[in-house]
Amino acid sequence: MLRLWLQALAFAFLAVVSMAQSAPKCVGATSCSSCVKLSGCGWCTTPRASLVPGANGTSTASYSPMGCVSGSFLKAAGCGRADWKSSQCAVPNLYILLSGIGAGLLVLCIFCTWLYCVCRARNKRKTKRLLDDHDAWVANLHASTENAGTPKTNARRAEMAAKYGTRGAADDVPLL
Repeated sequence: MLRLWLQALAFAFLAVVSMAQSAPKCVGATSCSSCVKLSGCGWCTTPRASLVPGANGTSTASYSPMGCVSGSFLKAAGCGRADWKSSQCAVPNLYILLSGIGAGLLVLCIFCTWLYCVCRARNKRKTKRLLDDHDAWVANLHASTENAGTPKTNARRAEMAAKYGTRGAADDVPLL
């Protein structure tokens, strides 16, 4: 019983969808400008061959645009993506989408380049500041060891220098 209900529901849904698709909401527009004003409609310029009866019982193929058909932003049934124009008549929507993606990538590349340059300059400043601080620390350390000591330690140093001799500049051991 449940299976029959599901089949009936599916049939009803498909019937509603097919009626909505076949509803002629885009009929009556004869130009691109009047077609794109209708909601859900767009202008298709894909050539469609139609046989035109000619003289002496012959027929010739004539190509004409499909005209106003329903569809989404990128595609309509039976229309090529490069020929579909909805919401404007100047450029096919595929080219608008590709141009938008290209512009977005360009802006992203420019932003990443700018960010790299800013961070690199900041790192150079930080490195220079760290090196300057280190140099100042080393200079301060050298200055403090040359004048270091109390009267008692200075007297002991003088006593040791008199007993063993003074160390010259060649005998100095670097601190770092």
